Amino acid sequence: MAMAIYPFVLATKTEKENKVLMNHEKIHLEQQKEMFVIPFYILYLLSTYINVYRYFNINKAYRLNVFEIEAFGNEKDLSYINQRKRFAMFKNNIRHNWHISDVKSERSQITDRIGAAMIILTTGLFGWIGFNIIKEMIK
Repeated sequence: MAMAIYPFVLATKTEKENKVLMNHEKIHLEQQKEMFVIPFYILYLLSTYINVYRYFNINKAYRLNVFEIEAFGNEKDLSYINQRKRFAMFKNNIRHNWHISDVKSERSQITDRIGAAMIILTTGLFGWIGFNIIKEMIK
């Protein structure tokens, strides 16, 4: 599992040899660069959280994140970065040549739902704590 944190791609030696995976991560680097990095992470998390609430499934929430749709949809096209248009992740012309498997084991579906519930509860808890801190600061 590799990760793009501008301007680096964190990956093992074996992962670095996987051209499709590296292309996926380079797409994320381009996304981060054009969004000046920090707004990318904010919108990435926001998109994922919205999908967690929408689908109550972590895997689906991740895969249907607007940034991941572009990366997964174009990771096999090794020339994509050279022809990529700016802010392509927000445009409707993204190629969707990948899919999320609807067939999952019952155990993994339960795990996804428990994970989604934990994210929702944690987000709610931190929101409540933050609200009370701000309320105390205003007094």
